[in-house]
Amino acid sequence: MTRFYQRNVGFKLVSLFLAILLWMYVTNEQDPTINQEFKNVPVKVMKLNPNFLVADMQKTVTVTVQGGKNKLSELTVQDIRVWVDSANAHLGENNLPVQAVSPDPAITVIGTKPASVRVRLDSRADKQVSVKVDIAGEPGKGLLVLDPVFKPTQITVHGPREVLKNVTQALVKVDISGADQPVTNDLPVQILDKWGNEVARDEVTVEPKFVNVMVPVIKNMPNKTVPIEPNLVGSPARGYQASLVVVEPETVKVFGAHEILSSVQTLKTTVVDIDQANADIAKEVGLEVPYGVTTANRTPVRVVVRITKGGQRYLEGIPLQLDNVPEGLDAVSKVDKVSIQVDGQEDVINRVQVSDFKAVVDTGGLRKGEHTLKVRVTGPEGARVVGVSPETVAVILREASHPN
Repeated sequence: MTRFYQRNVGFKLVSLFLAILLWMYVTNEQDPTINQEFKNVPVKVMKLNPNFLVADMQKTVTVTVQGGKNKLSELTVQDIRVWVDSANAHLGENNLPVQAVSPDPAITVIGTKPASVRVRLDSRADKQVSVKVDIAGEPGKGLLVLDPVFKPTQITVHGPREVLKNVTQALVKVDISGADQPVTNDLPVQILDKWGNEVARDEVTVEPKFVNVMVPVIKNMPNKTVPIEPNLVGSPARGYQASLVVVEPETVKVFGAHEILSSVQTLKTTVVDIDQANADIAKEVGLEVPYGVTTANRTPVRVVVRITKGGQRYLEGIPLQLDNVPEGLDAVSKVDKVSIQVDGQEDVINRVQVSDFKAVVDTGGLRKGEHTLKVRVTGPEGARVVGVSPETVAVILREASHPN
């Protein structure tokens, strides 16, 4: 038996070699080995420090693989796994080698173009920005659009610190074309930089992602603009005083029947309690709106009360005087009194009275119509006027009325 296996060993080896060659030839003819490029394969960043964010990087590469033609025909871009290892990366610019692997052991990754990519890392940061609602379109005929009501008024933006430095605003767009009733919706937020450009969605994230917006659409009614009056209650702590009150906005547009609007000269805010206060107070409040009146501004009114020690005073009820009214015209102001903040030596400030001050609006050289004019206040020596509320008033110049 041993002789049988030992006979013609050389011939048998040659036959085996030829058989292997023939098998390889037939196999290659049926499924030849080829190289193939896969372009735009996404690159993932692995092992990223949780305090870092990717500020910028090349997001795709070209991967060259080798394998049987039939096998490669079944392979897709999504099947190829490509990544960079950022475990040892630092803040700033990094040049990281690209790693790639095929899901099939019969397919070999030959290389990537480029072999490494630039990855810029930045520290993670948060920023709060105000929301602005942009209204597009016009409502139905005979209808009026009031200021939108939306919530929240601020959102938080998460992203790389360098990107957030230029983020200034969150924009929400709402279309009211043809609307015949209030428009309400939850709308996505766009993040804008200081140049007014939209920040790419893959650079930042927002919280919340949607803002609830209600745009009032009402029947057009008579309207006018009136000043907002802060409704302060209580007295500051002993030795302190409310030296200045700032209301934002200073005025509001109101709508209603003529007979109702004629009695509305100002709108008061809801109560702002300053009792025993010894520091400045800033508060968002609503408006006390009479029955039958609608306001254009539904957003909160911000009231800031400056609380100061003696040597400063806040005086209310300074009569407003209209000077230099052009000949042939009458002047009517929507405000007849103003408030002022004065400071100076304590003994002087403690003696001054409302009657010591004169508030004047100069209408000289103006034409008929409505004008917004600055209020100028003068007073006794030693009492310096450092604040006037309101700083400007609306004045209407109209044809003078002559008796028959």
